[in-house]
Amino acid sequence: MTSIELSYIDYNFNNNILAITHTEKSEYSRIEIANILGQTSQNLAIPLQTHSANVLYIDKPGEVENCDGLITHESNVVLSLQTADCIPIFLLDEVTGLRGLIHAGWRGIVSGIVKNAIELMVAHQSKVEDIKVVLGPSICKNCFEVGSEVAVKFETEYKNKRLKGKWHVDLHGQAKCQLLDLGIFLLNIKSSHICSYENKDCCSYRRDSAAAGRMFSFMGVKNEFH
Repeated sequence: MTSIELSYIDYNFNNNILAITHTEKSEYSRIEIANILGQTSQNLAIPLQTHSANVLYIDKPGEVENCDGLITHESNVVLSLQTADCIPIFLLDEVTGLRGLIHAGWRGIVSGIVKNAIELMVAHQSKVEDIKVVLGPSICKNCFEVGSEVAVKFETEYKNKRLKGKWHVDLHGQAKCQLLDLGIFLLNIKSSHICSYENKDCCSYRRDSAAAGRMFSFMGVKNEFH
């Protein structure tokens, strides 16, 4: 770390994996933040996010079109993504070293991005019982107001009806439910309690619209960071 101070969350997966979210709006770009953390832009994998359910396996860094999740075994690849109310989901198989980083907004969650990510890890030799998951900060269930056309896509226990046909929905709850249904052990799932809307140190599109900025998440092998 340089002398420049960054506000970030370290998820402390294990001693070998760096998994963090840089939370605050700043003048620094994704690449500049990675450089401050000791990583070069040549190692970054950058999904060109479209709120899809697309998850891809990659074996080299660079930009990846039309996807919202990346999986890799490669130690020289640093996964990254940006959020501003959606969930950054970190995935790690400590047995095989396979890791993933997923951008999960409501569209991705109801379209199956969580299932797609886990199934892709299994297709690359992971066992479900070995996969550990961290759900990073996002807008919480008390702040995420949607219309009935969105609420209908959520399970009953993860939505509450409000006034004038509006609903509150729970992104973390729905994603966690999907993980459990896929066989991920409850003890292997951790969730951030930080609400991006309520916490002024986080970027929130719902709160600040076009002025929100973005939070950047990174996942890489620590010995690749200097």
